[in-house]
Amino acid sequence: MLRSIAVLSVALVAAAGAAGSPGSRSVYSDRAGENASAPDIRTVILTSRGNGAVGFEIDLAATIRADGSSVGVMIDADRNLRTGSPMGGEYLVLAESDGASFAKWDGDKWVDFRHRPFRPNLVGRRLTFTLALSDLGTSRFHFLVGGRCGKDVDLAPDFGTYAYPASPEPAAGVFS
Repeated sequence: MLRSIAVLSVALVAAAGAAGSPGSRSVYSDRAGENASAPDIRTVILTSRGNGAVGFEIDLAATIRADGSSVGVMIDADRNLRTGSPMGGEYLVLAESDGASFAKWDGDKWVDFRHRPFRPNLVGRRLTFTLALSDLGTSRFHFLVGGRCGKDVDLAPDFGTYAYPASPEPAAGVFS
């Protein structure tokens, strides 16, 4: 019995370490063609940089148009939908065709804050950036990605949030 517990403990420690090991990737997919005009989220890949940072790669069906369209990544750093913004987020990366910003929820609105450089890059249909986990205050978080054009929205996942490091199912919660 004690040997089984010891083996299980070693396995759990190894698995926990692997979640943040350099180069470990979590891949999240979204259905295609859900919306006529909003940027269509296809795939989101988060990669541990191994230096206290996580890289985001968001693949879209088409580039972000210069018509007011945007792609946002809302991060629920405390993994509690009842805190933060009305959708539960404490941090937001918002990308438009001409640039991106990284903001924090102050209890009333999204505001700029001091953070490490996040190096956003939009090339064709791929948006990339890197966030320092120390800026988020955690190495495990929930998140969702949304494409918007006017009132049209594509959310990934369609319901709830994704978990990082990845778990088999989207995290709990439904957004209206």
